Amino acid sequence: MPRLTRRAFTDLGLWMQALGLGIGVAFPFLLIPLGVPSQFTLRPAFFAACIGAGLLLGAANYALARRVIGLRVVQVSRQMRYVEAVIAQAGYSGDWGVCTPASCHLPVDSADELGEVAASFNGLVTALSTSHEMHRAMSETNRALSEHLELAEFAHTTLRSFLTSGQAQAGAFCVVRDGHLDVLANARLQVAGLSEHPAVLAALSDSAPVQLEVPPGLVVEAVAVSFRPAAVALLPIHFRKIPLGVVVLAFSESPSADTMRILDGFRMPTGVALNNSLAHERFQQLAAVDSLTGAYNRRFGLGRLEEEWARSIRTGAPLGVLAFDLDHFKAVNDTYGHLAGDRVLRETTAAARLALREGDVLVRTGGEEFIVVLPGAGLADVRAVGERIRRNIADLTFAAGQGSLEITVSLGGTTLGDCAAESTQELLGAVDEAMYTSKRNGRNQLTMAAQSMSAAHV
Repeated sequence: MPRLTRRAFTDLGLWMQALGLGIGVAFPFLLIPLGVPSQFTLRPAFFAACIGAGLLLGAANYALARRVIGLRVVQVSRQMRYVEAVIAQAGYSGDWGVCTPASCHLPVDSADELGEVAASFNGLVTALSTSHEMHRAMSETNRALSEHLELAEFAHTTLRSFLTSGQAQAGAFCVVRDGHLDVLANARLQVAGLSEHPAVLAALSDSAPVQLEVPPGLVVEAVAVSFRPAAVALLPIHFRKIPLGVVVLAFSESPSADTMRILDGFRMPTGVALNNSLAHERFQQLAAVDSLTGAYNRRFGLGRLEEEWARSIRTGAPLGVLAFDLDHFKAVNDTYGHLAGDRVLRETTAAARLALREGDVLVRTGGEEFIVVLPGAGLADVRAVGERIRRNIADLTFAAGQGSLEITVSLGGTTLGDCAAESTQELLGAVDEAMYTSKRNGRNQLTMAAQSMSAAHV
């Protein structure tokens, strides 16, 4: 239909009036074939009455169209302007909670073009809300990822973000470390061998998230009752195509396509942040570990001793310390060379490490000098660990030239409760003196600092 003006309803009114005028003009002529006398139908008064009725009908039709269609168009227009204002305001305030799908949707109460317009408008509002939710979730996740470099904290924070954004009931974060896939964070997901499950291992090489059938034995622990999830999503985490880990999420209901798109969007920033955390961990290890022996270096070890000292003073927990030194090590270097000396250091350190308890800290403080920090160790524990170290090293045999070489160590030990030390320096001084007492008394033995001080006093 050609346009007459720049207003659609004005055009509609003009066309309806034209239609009414045409009907009014044609109506008297249409009555003649029906048997109505022409002298009656062609009278000016009857012509005028028909034209007036046609124009009145056109006006009535225009009023009805304006009433029925115009109000609904105005409603759509008002909602669009409202959404426009909300978007403009939210761009400055950041508050996007004013216009939700529930508050901004139009009622779809007809199965015609107007109903289709309302449905399309509602789809636009929903898409806008979903887009903003994705942007908000990604912003929060990126902020959370950037706040943590420590790998353990990073894994727990990342898993919480995935659980919240995906509305998952349980999950785990598996990370590749030293060639193995380890579970670093777990939320209510209990399954034996999760990091070794074939589907989880296969997901490492996948380029996109996958949903799979729930593996046997996978159970989510809930507050009221444990349940078997309806769906499990595996989200591979890569950095420059290098697999770094897998996020496992369990859902009580299958996630929607929008949810999976949001989770998929998290994978790339998570990969970048995870790579940074792994690099940070490696740098920390390099900074804390002696490159030759694999023991902690002096700076890190003394720092750990200060931490354990403060914890012991605060809580009253026992704290033990050992010091040991390889006997006649200078002669090994002078006779067999520094390469042989390095091999002796590496193997004696490995033997000493086998004698330690879980949580003990082995520190190389000098060339052939070591200390061991033993959190929670009483006098008997220190003596037992020291004797194990002495025996393990004494049992070693090294090939040297045409013969063999045996190495022994002299040790000194004490605990915070058995040594009247007021600082870590005094504590180390006490075990150092006990170690030199062992050397003076023939080497290859352990002397406890309390015994050493008593002997010196006598």
